[in-house]
Amino acid sequence: MEEKIQGPPWWVIVLVAALVSTAFLGSRALFEPSETRYAECAREMMLSGNYLLPTLHHEDHLSKPPLAYWGIVAGMQLLGTNAWGARAYQAPLFVLTAVLVALLGERVWRSPRGRWAGLIYGTMLVPVAAAGVLTADTLLAFLETAAVSCFWLAWSERSSGRWGLFFWVFLGLGFAAKGPPALLPLLSIAAFLLLLRPKRLRRAGVLLSPIGIVLFFGISLGWYLLVMGAMSGAFEYFVRDELVARIFSARHHRNPGLIHVFRLYLPALTVGTLPWVFLFVPLLRKVFSRESWGRLRTSPAVLFLFLWFLLPLTVFCLSQSKLVLYVLPLFAPLALLLCRPLVSRSGAWISRRGAYALAICVMGLVGFRFAASRIDAPRDSRALAAFVDRLIASPRDELISVGRAIHGPDFLLGLRTENVNAEGPVALDSEQYRRAEDEIAELPGSRHRHIFLVDGKRLPWLEEKVAETGVRCSHVKAPVRFHALVCDPDPAIPSPLRVGVVLDHGEMAMSRRTLARKIRRAESTLPLDALVVIRRGAPVRPLAERILDPGGSDDYWPLTERGVSVLVLTDDDPLPSSPTRLGGGAIEFFVNEKGPGEWVLNFLSGSEHAELTRKGEGAEGIVLTIDGIPRANAGNGELVVLELSESGFSCPG
Repeated sequence: MEEKIQGPPWWVIVLVAALVSTAFLGSRALFEPSETRYAECAREMMLSGNYLLPTLHHEDHLSKPPLAYWGIVAGMQLLGTNAWGARAYQAPLFVLTAVLVALLGERVWRSPRGRWAGLIYGTMLVPVAAAGVLTADTLLAFLETAAVSCFWLAWSERSSGRWGLFFWVFLGLGFAAKGPPALLPLLSIAAFLLLLRPKRLRRAGVLLSPIGIVLFFGISLGWYLLVMGAMSGAFEYFVRDELVARIFSARHHRNPGLIHVFRLYLPALTVGTLPWVFLFVPLLRKVFSRESWGRLRTSPAVLFLFLWFLLPLTVFCLSQSKLVLYVLPLFAPLALLLCRPLVSRSGAWISRRGAYALAICVMGLVGFRFAASRIDAPRDSRALAAFVDRLIASPRDELISVGRAIHGPDFLLGLRTENVNAEGPVALDSEQYRRAEDEIAELPGSRHRHIFLVDGKRLPWLEEKVAETGVRCSHVKAPVRFHALVCDPDPAIPSPLRVGVVLDHGEMAMSRRTLARKIRRAESTLPLDALVVIRRGAPVRPLAERILDPGGSDDYWPLTERGVSVLVLTDDDPLPSSPTRLGGGAIEFFVNEKGPGEWVLNFLSGSEHAELTRKGEGAEGIVLTIDGIPRANAGNGELVVLELSESGFSCPG
């Protein structure tokens, strides 16, 4: 009686992949700057309610489509705004990828033992480590593997067009996750089809799914077309900055040059396959044998796996942007190739000794995750945020990172960090960030404290530049390779008072998120001391409750806890004709009604006087007048800021 061929049980593959991917997933702090950037973009998306246009520090951030951020948001809504919640969505994706690789191995090698590929993928060092690093790469690896699996099922089984449909859907989702790199499997598939014999080439017709192709373009390009329609210059940004610059230039400072192929990719694709690196010996023996090259065209499975691995790798090597996790999707075909020697073995799918070795391997990977969570890392965002929290003494303090982008204080503390450029080879992109010199030039006469975070190499340069301004500062050693230069304001210069005024018509139905976003932009230099909301047409109570409510997860901060005076005016309530004190009593405020729906808001401070006119029906808007001179106009939903300093009222910006 012929012995039944056995492969690794599905439950073993799922259990092992789930264990190594979830162990200590959130115990390690998010690292600066990549992980915190993803987390902060997702947090701002969740707070603003805008799930289509990602922002970073509340400025448009279009380097990635929003699909990965949606996954992060889902995890944070489930587990909270922390490292566990931010990374949560990656664990199930890793498990699903291992299952897909096992399924593909079974179909490619036509044996249940092909499921070893899923077990190999689920215990490789680099994929396991990547599942604990917050990026879009684990998501992309899953979507590319799913797309390629659908292609192989469609081509090998000559089935109906459903696999061709799913192929295009997953490919489109990959593009919606990380853009053009998701299309690299198409290069391998095209080369594979061109190298096939004509009889087998006819099977490719199952991919020609009209519905699938339409869905692909809709899913992959929908977001890009939406952004390009809403924002001028978006097309140039996508093509010039995100495509041409990343592939052909060193502008993004991501390891340009062929030397980094040997420094990054070669170790990742060899040592990164531990503990399965020993399987390279039989694989390479077959690769360099004469018979193997002669059988490539007659062995479509081997040909396809080599093309799936080698052609994208060639593109990554030639690109001027190189990071280890760029090659993460290539570990799927690599696992399928490495499992080939295990497919031809007879007997039970694993021996007792092999089971012990597998258990030790799993425990080793779990131990690796535990050790990573306990080691003090130089890019630990928790340590940096705790340090910044001790330095911040007032909401008016300004946090500036010089030459290195950081996002952890924003994600963990709700602060607003300004990342600025500095001189040097690793300065930030000059088109995206202000110059440090511009920030330093604001120090003389500043009314609030500046906290500069800078690395040791740039510290002497920054101290010299700050010393030239004559502003006193103190140096504090910070964690994660940073130094803090704390510049205190001149106590003789009083801080100005700032009042924000916003007109909200009933049809606008302004949410607290919208208002908070406008306040955040207005506070790019100094916090507000008071906020006046002019409401027309709809009941004011719900809006007032949303503004004053100290709870709720959709707001950046509770305004009242920050000492911001909030006054809501509406057509239905009596207007404050007697003076009302704003900004701690420094400003007197009252309203005169000139006609139906037309008011004049008077702001007095000593002899200083400013007026803000709310126009009536048919010409809705507000006009700010200072000393009889119109200084600002605003329409529905726009925020006007009135500032009182020693020199009187002004309208900054």
